Amino acid sequence: MEPEPAQGDQAVEAGERMPTEEHPDEGAFITEGVAWPAVRWIADDGAHVVDSTEFEVRGVGADWPEAFMAFGMAAFDLYTYLTDLVSEGRATDEERDVAALIGKKILTSTENRLRRIEIELTRRPSMDTVLNDLLATLNLRSPPVVERQQNWDPHLRMRQNSRTPLPA
Repeated sequence: MEPEPAQGDQAVEAGERMPTEEHPDEGAFITEGVAWPAVRWIADDGAHVVDSTEFEVRGVGADWPEAFMAFGMAAFDLYTYLTDLVSEGRATDEERDVAALIGKKILTSTENRLRRIEIELTRRPSMDTVLNDLLATLNLRSPPVVERQQNWDPHLRMRQNSRTPLPA
């Protein structure tokens, strides 16, 4: 999970009040359009801490990006653990609810990321298009297309002007 920048980051960087465990920043961070409500603070030892306000997950890191990454990994680990309990029929109602909540967030984030990547890929011109545009700009014609043979051996060296391979 790579969170989008939060307003609190800018406030801390600008030298305003630093969040503490007693007075944390409350809010949410957004990952691929999905909100993860949380509180965050900087511990006495300088560790950056992010705690979910929806379920028991904490991420700790040397800076905010590392803490958010740790939070995402911890949320995924909790989801994996809870889905195992559900599969085994040993989960409580609360554990099933938390697994469903985290699972929905993970699925929605993944779907949103896939959509974003697909859009980026369709907007990006193909290499053929880029080369043809470049050649047209330079007033050159396209080079002949060479099809790669299935038995192609890139390590086989040929004698100049011959079809006989050089001895190895």
